[in-house]
Amino acid sequence: IVPIEAGTLVGSGASCDAANVCRDPMTCSTGGTCELTGFPASVCGGATAITIDTPTDAATTATMTGTVGNGRYGAFAADCTAAQATLGSETVWSVTVPEGAFDLLATTNVTATRTTDTVLYVRRICGDSGTQVACNDDVSGSDYQSAVEIRNAASGAYFVFAELWGGAGTQPV
Repeated sequence: IVPIEAGTLVGSGASCDAANVCRDPMTCSTGGTCELTGFPASVCGGATAITIDTPTDAATTATMTGTVGNGRYGAFAADCTAAQATLGSETVWSVTVPEGAFDLLATTNVTATRTTDTVLYVRRICGDSGTQVACNDDVSGSDYQSAVEIRNAASGAYFVFAELWGGAGTQPV
């Protein structure tokens, strides 16, 4: 009988070995640090940038449209829903929040019917699930769209992930 040992999950750039295991989907490099490789790395590298103009008042917004549900399935997973819910392919946007006191709001609006079930989540480091700062599966019991709100967001990079619940087909968002 061999005792089971639990490893400690570690994040992007951290040292990894048998006792310190990289969070999924990162892998332990030959140099012994957690890094994102393969398909997940290409998804993060291909994130569509959202440009926010220099804010002039409290209502400065940036709108981005695209298609959710295209590409390969299940490179990433959200932590606000059951594991099978985030088997769909992710559409990823990157946004840089400027210095100052700003809120970061993201919503899905697939076909404006509120019946297309989406999952929306935000991370500080694209490939590191431990940096997730917001996640939403359904706005309400009758509205299956998703919305996240980060009040007084720290300045810097954020990655916004959108996908269709359970890997459903492709939809504009």
